[in-house]
Amino acid sequence: VGSIVMTELGYEAARAQYLATEADQLRDANLHRLATLLEDQADLPFEADRCGTCRRCLDACPTQAFAGPGDLDARACISYLTIEHRGEFTETERAQVGDWLFGCDVCQDVCPWNISFARQTHDPGFAPHPDVAAPDVRALLTLEDEEFDRRYGASPFTRPGRRGMRRNAAAILHDIA
Repeated sequence: VGSIVMTELGYEAARAQYLATEADQLRDANLHRLATLLEDQADLPFEADRCGTCRRCLDACPTQAFAGPGDLDARACISYLTIEHRGEFTETERAQVGDWLFGCDVCQDVCPWNISFARQTHDPGFAPHPDVAAPDVRALLTLEDEEFDRRYGASPFTRPGRRGMRRNAAAILHDIA
């Protein structure tokens, strides 16, 4: 009786290993297929000049981060400074940030192409979370890692992280004081 049970268990173990190997191979093949499909579907380079003589983004930029049409100096861009910049702000950067806590879409807001084609969604998945839409700037200065993760763990605020958001809040409060 023992050898029959052992044979059956051995068979099941071998079958499980075979299925696991097949699943790995299938996953790898699907990933390769997906990568190939994405390469085939890649957008062509954007070559058309859709802006013409429009200067709305250049004129509206709060920090004048555009050196000219199509020439953005990211080091002066509020979105870069409040989201991607690592480390503390210099006095110049702090002044540029002004009262912007996270990002800036002024250039996107004034672009006639965005105004023409943008449509508001009613999908609740895109509704702003209250803690993100109107964060408590002073609370950001004192939040510990766990509380920051609880409040903002599923939000874009994780990109600059707790340190970056604390730095941004400090810059805003410095300008208010």
